[in-house]
Amino acid sequence: PRLFLGTASFYNNSGGNDRAFVRSLFQFALGRPASETAQTQWASLVESRGRQWVVNAIYNSVESSRIRADSGFVTFLGRSATFEERVEWGTFIRTKGQAAFRSNLLGSTEYWGYAQSRAAEDSL
Repeated sequence: PRLFLGTASFYNNSGGNDRAFVRSLFQFALGRPASETAQTQWASLVESRGRQWVVNAIYNSVESSRIRADSGFVTFLGRSATFEERVEWGTFIRTKGQAAFRSNLLGSTEYWGYAQSRAAEDSL
């Protein structure tokens, strides 16, 4: 998703201006609206550094990585991550990447148990 967020298509569908782009990016990557101050600051960085730089900065932020960690827990383990897990796995995502994070979750004994319980439910 990170590469798509920097495309002209995403920019144009967001409203075709830097502030609208920042609002859409915040909503997509952080699940919340951007404040007026954030819109102004990030829009100026879009102009000076480019869209992809801003996408990378927001997408790789502590906030975004913790959100993605929690989302992975919900998707693959059927539960929300604890605060400590969001911190730990958010750091892991920022240093090793989303694919390595998914691989770790899918290789865990917790995932195995969750997958087996879901398979058993599906067979009923």
